[in-house]
Amino acid sequence: MAAEIRSKGANAVGKAEHGRPRRTLPLLTSLFLILALVGGAAASVWLFYRYRPVPASLTEPAESSVTALVAEKLPDTRDLELTIQVGDGATIASPVAGKVTSSSCSPGAEIASGTTTFTVDKTPLANLHTNTPLWRNLKAEDKGDDVKALQAELVRLGKKVKQTGKFDHQTWRAWDDLVEDLGGDTETDQLALAQLVWLPTTSIRPDSCPARLGATVAEGGDLITLPKPLLRASISSLPDDLVPGARSLVIGETVVATDETGNVTAEGLAALAATPQFIQYQRGPEGEKVKGRYSLTEPLDVYPVPPAAITLRDGSRGCVAAADGTAIPVTVVASKLGRTYIRFETTPATREVRSRAPEGLSCS
Repeated sequence: MAAEIRSKGANAVGKAEHGRPRRTLPLLTSLFLILALVGGAAASVWLFYRYRPVPASLTEPAESSVTALVAEKLPDTRDLELTIQVGDGATIASPVAGKVTSSSCSPGAEIASGTTTFTVDKTPLANLHTNTPLWRNLKAEDKGDDVKALQAELVRLGKKVKQTGKFDHQTWRAWDDLVEDLGGDTETDQLALAQLVWLPTTSIRPDSCPARLGATVAEGGDLITLPKPLLRASISSLPDDLVPGARSLVIGETVVATDETGNVTAEGLAALAATPQFIQYQRGPEGEKVKGRYSLTEPLDVYPVPPAAITLRDGSRGCVAAADGTAIPVTVVASKLGRTYIRFETTPATREVRSRAPEGLSCS
């Protein structure tokens, strides 16, 4: 019985082992599939990075073989500083002693000939410029250069006067009209120096006003302190690479005339002295600078091209090649931001030049 049971058990185990499924083939298949998928993915990634499309915005443009000629204006503006020389200051004196009962004087504010700024006691003082300072009281029939200077200024102020050099009734009437317009009065056929403040120019701008309202001034005492006069001015240092041509110096919004060496002309000094920048310079601390812009009066017509488009033969002179290879003489005037600016001797007939000059290109 025991032998039979063992025999049946053995048979049962054998049957069980015989019926168990084999797993070797499916495992191999799965392994091959995984490897295939990994290999395909890797190949796809490699192909993508090898042949991926590049957005148009990131594509580097191919270098063009020709460059279009597009004219630009070149003012060649430079920011420069001025070296300035001023003289000694001056004052304007009161022609009469008394108390200042009215004053419109203010530092930097214009005082013009033909107006009034101060009243001393009850007398409004007429501001008057004459080329020859008035040095005496005038009466009928007086003659001289001072009378001629008075008549010339009265004419400039719009009065009807014949410039005879004689203090006649017509001259007195013009003077009397001016004084009455300012609130004063005169003696018939007379001009009294005590009624006028002589100005060295047709208008001035005080540096200070020492005779304040309510102050008592002596005859010959200071009414106005003038700024130090501008004697000379020049560009501190002219750049070596200025584009040749007539130039203008602009201070703020004012054109200041200069010569070829950068020195301000006499006309330019007058213009410079009236600028806010010069007035601030006079009142500013030691070391204050007057700055300006130095530009070509007439901007040049220039054409930007790649540096490689030019063959230089003599300093700034050279040539470029038209699209058909024809050599065209040019002058290099400036370079910036990787472009070279050229001028043609005459208006170019071609609209394009080669971006790279052919080897051996010559304009001779």
